[in-house]
Amino acid sequence: MIRLMFPPRHKFFSNRLIIAFIFIMIFFGLPRIYSTSAVVTEILYSLIFLLGILVSYKLFSDYSIYYLSNVIFYFSIILIILHASAWIWYPYSYGDLSNYIGSFPDKFLSSTTFLAIIPFLYIRLIKKRSFPSLIVLLMSVLFMFWTFRRTVLVAFLFGLLFFLFYRKRIRLLMGSALFILISFIIIPKEYYYEAFQRKIIIEYEDYLHGNVENVGSGRIAVYLLGWNKYKNANLKEQLIGFGAAQSHELAYIIWQKDTYAHGQIIATLYDYGIIGLLFLILFFYSITKTALRYKMYNPKLNGAIIFVIFSSIGITLSNILIATGGTGLLVAILLGYSSTIKLNYENTRNKL
Repeated sequence: MIRLMFPPRHKFFSNRLIIAFIFIMIFFGLPRIYSTSAVVTEILYSLIFLLGILVSYKLFSDYSIYYLSNVIFYFSIILIILHASAWIWYPYSYGDLSNYIGSFPDKFLSSTTFLAIIPFLYIRLIKKRSFPSLIVLLMSVLFMFWTFRRTVLVAFLFGLLFFLFYRKRIRLLMGSALFILISFIIIPKEYYYEAFQRKIIIEYEDYLHGNVENVGSGRIAVYLLGWNKYKNANLKEQLIGFGAAQSHELAYIIWQKDTYAHGQIIATLYDYGIIGLLFLILFFYSITKTALRYKMYNPKLNGAIIFVIFSSIGITLSNILIATGGTGLLVAILLGYSSTIKLNYENTRNKL
């Protein structure tokens, strides 16, 4: 990890950005680090950036990407069997298709795990071109959709769109669209009713009538009330944030009561303020630009790298806009960005 965070002999402006960003994360985010429930779920969102490190061709000298893909393939078979049979040996964790958990303790871990292994399974498929490899890949995608975590689905679809565009696979694009449509149709319509009508429309009506006690997790209410609270904060809090803005902490800041609130971009502002948000945008731009400029040794893997890059963009943006901002995103960007620095360093060293 230390080697990834501080690669040797790499000198340019972006290296100073990494040190500044670590300082921002540690100094302004200290209260968040000790919010255990927040950190655990947010770190799960970072898996896609860890994937960005592992997918990179021969990033670690002891393991090749194909070896990793084979190991994850067999791990995925065991995972799928356990996941699909959970209703037999542990029925209470199974739920239904609108709240699918299976062998995982929660939907966050389930969806991010399947998202993280998909590029590895794709790499094995293009290497082996076997029917079992295709089946395991499709099953992983199916379980990821059944988990129905919106941020993960946004990340997957965003990555898939650019992957198919990059590979110019029109037929595959149409087939994937059909598969996605079927996957969504399988999910009961009651879930959409509950998710969109009750949680958004009704909560918004409650807010308009002053019923802030009944707004639930309050997606719209958090935007409106949270923004008003932020505007009325002092200059220091606007610049560097309140230092804690996840779930119950965010709700307490806004409503002064112990309840659950969805963070969205307000959580990012509350956590790190305008300064932290600007650093986040700048760092996010830097990692994306560096990753897109990097050329792989093996052209066959370019599609997987494109998927990783844009699914990383998708999960980061969706976390900021429709889920939570904060520590997990900062850790994720640090991991992803430092990996591209190490890639460029080793690429340069190999050419010498």
